[in-house]
Amino acid sequence: MKGNRESAGLYTIDPFHGSLPSPARARSECPDALVTIVGLGGTGAFLAEDLARLFSVHFGWRVRLTLVDHDVVEEHNEQRQAFSKRDRGRPKAQVVGERLVRQFPVEVALSLAPYDHRRDAPRDERGGARSRLSLLVGCVDNPLARCELARTLRSDGYSQPVWWLDLGNSAASGQVLLGNVTRAEDLRGAFDPETHTCRALPAPSVQAPELLEAPLAALPAPEEDCAAAQAAGDQEPFVNRAIAALGLAMVTRLCQRRLTWRAAYFDLDVGTLRYIHLDPHDTASLLGVRTEKLVQRRRAAA
Repeated sequence: MKGNRESAGLYTIDPFHGSLPSPARARSECPDALVTIVGLGGTGAFLAEDLARLFSVHFGWRVRLTLVDHDVVEEHNEQRQAFSKRDRGRPKAQVVGERLVRQFPVEVALSLAPYDHRRDAPRDERGGARSRLSLLVGCVDNPLARCELARTLRSDGYSQPVWWLDLGNSAASGQVLLGNVTRAEDLRGAFDPETHTCRALPAPSVQAPELLEAPLAALPAPEEDCAAAQAAGDQEPFVNRAIAALGLAMVTRLCQRRLTWRAAYFDLDVGTLRYIHLDPHDTASLLGVRTEKLVQRRRAAA
């Protein structure tokens, strides 16, 4: 019965507006997917490899990955993150980028500075062909970084919507949220009741405003990052793999137009996994607007 959930009246996201990317696009054209991953620590490094494999091997798409992280690998990173002794002292983004181009047919760009939406956002070149998917993946653990991610969706001049996937965790729990607009007016008519598809969703910062205001859990001491917190016993050694796997599942379903949820929350201590399904009533309540504003009107028969 689980396989029939899509036919049970649930909405699905259509990020391509009706047309799937072709796995055999000409090499002279732009990539099928532009993906920027911000934060290559506990979650980001694992997810970067997962997404490179997903797009290039499973889907056969051309993908351009931009990896953004200004940190270098330290000894305590080896306990929970995807790094080893040989990587110490090197920029995390560079280590991950070199690994990806050795393993997969992907294009990789690096930014060894904090994320800047004007420089690092996944967008096409002006006047060029348009990619099918622009995906911004946030794997950061502080509100200031998320504020800069949110500015990406508030910027004009993009040839297509940028989908922001935000992943965050505490010691043994976490959440994944997906959205692409920050203003209620941009959601007008986003839900099509005839096809049961959705073309826009509130950004993670709208779904959970606290992401921009305060961390989800107590931060480590100023001299200690999340990896050091794990070493001290404050972080489960497997929590980042769990959140990365959930993020991979969300992106996979998004690209297959099978995604029926906008957010997922898990708690490994109590063994729970909760999904927030796409629903115009739920979204309207979240935004404080009337449901009919978010639903496409049915066209009158000729």
